[in-house]
Amino acid sequence: NQPSREIMKKLTIMRGVPGSGKSFKAQAMGGLVLSTDDFFMTDGVYRFNGKDLPKAHAWNQIRAHTAMENNVPHVIIDNTCCQAWEAREYCLAAKVNGYDVEFVCADSPWAQDALECASRNQHGVPLASVVAMLSRFETNQLTVEACLAAKAPWEK
Repeated sequence: NQPSREIMKKLTIMRGVPGSGKSFKAQAMGGLVLSTDDFFMTDGVYRFNGKDLPKAHAWNQIRAHTAMENNVPHVIIDNTCCQAWEAREYCLAAKVNGYDVEFVCADSPWAQDALECASRNQHGVPLASVVAMLSRFETNQLTVEACLAAKAPWEK
């Protein structure tokens, strides 16, 4: 009788503003990459509509929940996750489904350079938006507990 080996299941939550290199890094990790940006892709063309952003995030969270319920070994969330509350639903799904969680920040040399990120991002996110995201980026090390306890601005 061989002892049963439990499969290690990992959720990686990428963090970084658009253009910081997080998507490139996420793709190189070799897991199932799930991005809210995928919601806005139609026939290979990115068509962002800000009105649909809440729906897009909910859609991506459902995809992540489903992947973890199906025991996908490595799920990677490729979103900005500038603040703890933005990772809350992903951390909840990980906890319920027995996943280890790691938080990975974009570490390109320009990851904190708003002008460079604005010029590099592939979805046309304007400089003012990148600056705003960087200004609210929580630089402390996130934990699952902090994310689960965090509240969105409209919940406070």
